[in-house]
Amino acid sequence: MSNKTENVKTFINQIGKENQLFLFVGSNDTDSQSNSFETEIETWKYSDFSIKIGKDNIIPVVPNVKWTKKRTYTPWNAKTENYGNFYAYNDVNGYVYLCISDNKENREDLIGKNVSNNAPSHTIGDVTYDDGYTWKALYKITPSIEKFVTEQWIPVVSFDIFENLDKGSLFSQMQSFCSPSTTKQSGNCAIYFKENIKYLSHTGSTVNGVKGNLYEYFSMECHDCYNTFKDHPYFIADFTTETPSSTITIKDTYDLVGELIDQKKISIASPYFYLYQVNKNSPDEGYIVSAKIDLSGVDLENLAVTKSNPELTIYSNTGSGASIRLKTFNSTVNNKIYIYGIEVLSKGSGYKDISFTLDSASLTGSLTIEQLMAKIIINLDEIDGLGFDPMRVLNCKHSMIDVRVDRPTLETANLSIPTHINFYSLVQNPKMDSSFDTIAGATENKYLSTLYRTTVELTVTVPSSVVGSPILPDIDDVSQITTTDNTIIRNIQISKITAPTTPGGTGKFEIKGLEYDQASTLVGANIAANSVNYNVTSVSASPVFVQYTGKVLSSNKTTEIPIQDADTALIRINMVKGM
Repeated sequence: MSNKTENVKTFINQIGKENQLFLFVGSNDTDSQSNSFETEIETWKYSDFSIKIGKDNIIPVVPNVKWTKKRTYTPWNAKTENYGNFYAYNDVNGYVYLCISDNKENREDLIGKNVSNNAPSHTIGDVTYDDGYTWKALYKITPSIEKFVTEQWIPVVSFDIFENLDKGSLFSQMQSFCSPSTTKQSGNCAIYFKENIKYLSHTGSTVNGVKGNLYEYFSMECHDCYNTFKDHPYFIADFTTETPSSTITIKDTYDLVGELIDQKKISIASPYFYLYQVNKNSPDEGYIVSAKIDLSGVDLENLAVTKSNPELTIYSNTGSGASIRLKTFNSTVNNKIYIYGIEVLSKGSGYKDISFTLDSASLTGSLTIEQLMAKIIINLDEIDGLGFDPMRVLNCKHSMIDVRVDRPTLETANLSIPTHINFYSLVQNPKMDSSFDTIAGATENKYLSTLYRTTVELTVTVPSSVVGSPILPDIDDVSQITTTDNTIIRNIQISKITAPTTPGGTGKFEIKGLEYDQASTLVGANIAANSVNYNVTSVSASPVFVQYTGKVLSSNKTTEIPIQDADTALIRINMVKGM
């Protein structure tokens, strides 16, 4: 498996747990470039708002290889890393298919010479169509994840990133783990093996850990037990005031999904409903996916055999039940029998290794058995099955974030609504403004997307000396603030105005371009705009973040995107992050 695929899984699985992700959205008029140090700084100074990314707004993606008539597709190969058109998305029925073969003879030397004319449309297993293509149904893109389909990308799922239906925050999960607090404050923290593993104990001895068996237990506080062993790679914890059970049942993700489907807790709107069905009804794990033969450079006379369609003799230390034969034809010219292809008669199961041979008497030309066998390629099923982990099979290296914010939501949150945006940045684990190093969003539901303030809202008054209605500054007007100690803060942008319309009147300005800790010094300051000095009477709202904390994973500068003034205005940020 590609390390990048594993990195994507880790990235996805940690969202809302170890890592909180935020999109900072805004605009400025500098000429900084994407992913530059300057743009990272501007992220914190010129954002109009920030969105905590809920887990429902991010998913692994692979290039959108749409099935198109008269296009060639390359069969999947178990021995190499696969690229390009080795799979196809049927946008009519929503299924993604793996190309197993592109010709009925299963000839390696004919790959790329036959176009696909029949759209794969089956929903289970491997099917060969009239055009010679064999396709394997992998998974279905359901309406719940269709928002991630673009011209360039399609979403991909895997049992490895499936999570249970508990959508609470880590804090609420810990409360449930330790509830009721009156009986579970302290007691026995029992840890059980997640898998069969050999493990070094604290005494220095080697332990053969059996899946579901108790390793050991010890007295500790409940919350310490939870925090120590949550998401542990080797152990799962249980907490009790009694002597713990010696064994528990550890459900594999596949079995857990099946159980949830039976309980009607996973609906047909979920892609995992179909991923489970595809796996449940596919060939047994470890089957022979395909057999191919390369006949390039071999004279026809050297492909002569003594009997029609001879079967290979298969050897394996693991699997059984497979049957593979060479495909032959009878020449009407000389009545000889010639090899022209290969086919799998029985897929078998359990294969992790395989070797094969042919009766030496079967060949009549100068080609040896060893030379012929070297031209045969057998593709074995992946560990856990090809359909178990489409991310692995499709060589997933990217994830997509898709966030949408409408005007009413921004107004309800009392946040600035920009007239346009030209940057958006992804920040991991920014901190909250408090006396403790609190990760922003850590106490929230991991599936919940939340808006956060990144501007400073000031209450201002118009000097009574102004004659008539003041000329208000423009949105995004660059101005300066003079504080009570005559410190001048320059390059300030006004992002929202609630207009003071009369001399002595009161209004509000949304300000960006500030250092966050400058906000507390602004009471009594003057904002110079359009020859009017607006007096700041109070700071009514300020960002909750500790500025410049966390890690900027990407900072994207783009062309100016206007935001419509209608009530239905929608800001949609769609970005793809590579690993």
